[in-house]
Amino acid sequence: NLVAKAEEGKLAVEALWPDLRTFPAERFRGCFDFILAGYPCQPFSVAGKRQGADDPRHLWPAIAGIVKAVEPVWCFFENVPGHLSLGFPDVYCSLRDMGYKVEAGLFTAAEVGAPHKRERLFILAHRESERDLPVQQQGQWSSTEPSGEAMADAGSPESGRLSGCQRQEDSAIRAAGELADAGNDRPQRFRSNWDGQ
Repeated sequence: NLVAKAEEGKLAVEALWPDLRTFPAERFRGCFDFILAGYPCQPFSVAGKRQGADDPRHLWPAIAGIVKAVEPVWCFFENVPGHLSLGFPDVYCSLRDMGYKVEAGLFTAAEVGAPHKRERLFILAHRESERDLPVQQQGQWSSTEPSGEAMADAGSPESGRLSGCQRQEDSAIRAAGELADAGNDRPQRFRSNWDGQ
């Protein structure tokens, strides 16, 4: 078993870490190209109380901390469709703020031949190259290759203008509503590339 292999020194003890919130991710900066996670769905599921960030099982902040510390090239996450309308905009903004391009979509098990629907939200994030990472200039975020005004027009709370990520969050909420309103006659997909494209 895995515990025996760790005790024999054949498996890193980190592979059996008991609490994600205390995982020493900084030890692994640059060691992995991928982080894959299916973090707890209970905070977002329509089958539960939907407490979001107030739910003690809400682990996105811990996952985001690991992504920030490790700096993988790719991240792939899975969660329930209810995450689109609760919590996903925070995930999207966290990943964008860390320099990732984010795509997401709703897919069903039936689409790959399973006899049941089991719809899930999948989130794919790819670290943009150093030359494409956002740079802070005069208190506003911009991109070296602007793609619309969403990120370049950061604004301030005093100006009454929305920041790039606030606007993207509004777009995420609109996309979630459109998916929810579309019905279940066919598989629904969306792309979360809300940078003015």
